[in-house]
Amino acid sequence: MKKTATILFLLLAAIVVRAQDTHFSQFYATPLTINPAETGNFIEDYRVGGNFKNQWPWGQQDTRFTYRTFSLYSDFTFFHNRLPGKDWMGGGIVMLQDFAGDGNLSITKVFGSMAYHKVIGREAKYYISVGVNAGIVQKRINYDKLYFDNQWNDLSFDLSAPTGEPGTNDWNTLYFDMASGVNFSMAPNKRMRYSVGVSLNHLTRPKETFYNQSDNRLGMRPAVTAMGNIRISKKWQIEPGYYYVFQKRASEHIVNLLAGYNVLNGARKSDHTVYFGGSYRVKDAFIPVVGYRFKSIRVMMNYDINLSQLTPASRAVGGFEISVVHTGFFPNTTGNRAVPCPRL
Repeated sequence: MKKTATILFLLLAAIVVRAQDTHFSQFYATPLTINPAETGNFIEDYRVGGNFKNQWPWGQQDTRFTYRTFSLYSDFTFFHNRLPGKDWMGGGIVMLQDFAGDGNLSITKVFGSMAYHKVIGREAKYYISVGVNAGIVQKRINYDKLYFDNQWNDLSFDLSAPTGEPGTNDWNTLYFDMASGVNFSMAPNKRMRYSVGVSLNHLTRPKETFYNQSDNRLGMRPAVTAMGNIRISKKWQIEPGYYYVFQKRASEHIVNLLAGYNVLNGARKSDHTVYFGGSYRVKDAFIPVVGYRFKSIRVMMNYDINLSQLTPASRAVGGFEISVVHTGFFPNTTGNRAVPCPRL
């Protein structure tokens, strides 16, 4: 009966969790999946990052990776300091794969992303970014690993019996999807940087179904982000953040606050920064966060502690998550670019 209970739990989670698409608690470390306007929105020439999340590891008895999500992305800047007004462009690619439950429901996404960044004013303290991404999404499920009520013979589950489920034997669906976004950034002085972004996912309202149901289309998913980087002193900085997303009747709010401390003295003390803080997903989880940045590499780790109605089932066990981001310059680049954006 354990697999039946797992299926019921998965259905309950789909109702209670405040977001329908795959997502990371570290929204600030997944820029291309949150808002395509973030593509190329950094000082350096390139950025490479990755994310991994393992959630509810007790869900399946023969593995500790029942609900897991991987993401890899890379983006580049183009025409920095070459276009009139010092505008520039960004281009990148993001790949995401998610696995969930005993049926090994898998989601694979491959998206290309482009953005244009327009500097406002001669002092370049403000700029606005507009971006779009597009790509392919594939979903599949292994029904041979699931138990259904039609297979119950009053004593046990007979996996050789018909499931009674409609459809074909090809439990696979493939569709095209798009997203767009806009982001406004400002740096009123050398100590403060802020950004506010709005994005809209599933612009094409793709049909997502294993049963050829033409009316089963994804709802558009608007998202709002607000992030900041405030240097309090030579050693301390804070990074507040907010993320809100909704899709049909599901929604998610995350409030985040990180503190960074430069652990070394000297001219290059900013190359060694320890981060700590936390996030709160409203009515769902508390998320303590720790991290470290060495030069151009920043590693952040968090653990979701479940506080929602799933707590009796999850025993307050949530999910572990880690992100790694590296930024750098190509050879023969000076690196003297004044772009008002957080160094992530």
